[in-house]
Amino acid sequence: MPSKLTKALLIIFSITLLVIPVSGGAGQGSSRPPQKEEILTNQDIEKYKKPSDGETQSVINKKAESDNKTRKAEDRKEQEYWCKRATYYKKKIEKAQDEVKKQDARLAELKEDASRELGKKRKALEKEIKKTRTKLKSAQKQLKDREKDLDRIENEAHKKGIPPGWLRCQFTW
Repeated sequence: MPSKLTKALLIIFSITLLVIPVSGGAGQGSSRPPQKEEILTNQDIEKYKKPSDGETQSVINKKAESDNKTRKAEDRKEQEYWCKRATYYKKKIEKAQDEVKKQDARLAELKEDASRELGKKRKALEKEIKKTRTKLKSAQKQLKDREKDLDRIENEAHKKGIPPGWLRCQFTW
């Protein structure tokens, strides 16, 4: 006498045999003939094209072109901004350098004159030398400050990913 487990397995096995041919399985028990694969050509696709299909691509191209022009215009504005900003500080540095040279030349001239003079004229020249030294130190400090300003701008540009050529007004348009 078979056990309950054996009976259950026999029932499952028999149901499985009945279901496979009905569902079509691997095509063996199927009564339908295999379908022929249809191949479409470009001519077939042309039949189903809508008139607006070509317009979509041109609209996309126009939008991309417009975006590209806008981006280029923004880049040019930013390039000009950084160029003008750096140029401003470079001019300030040039002015400070000119002032340092002027005060240095004036000091040398006063020292030379003082070496030839005696008495009251010499004291007046030494007083003038002292004033000129003060002006020279002030001009040198101003030059250092201007150079620090330009350095700060260059560091800011570097942090923002601005090409160094933009600060030198060298653009690739």
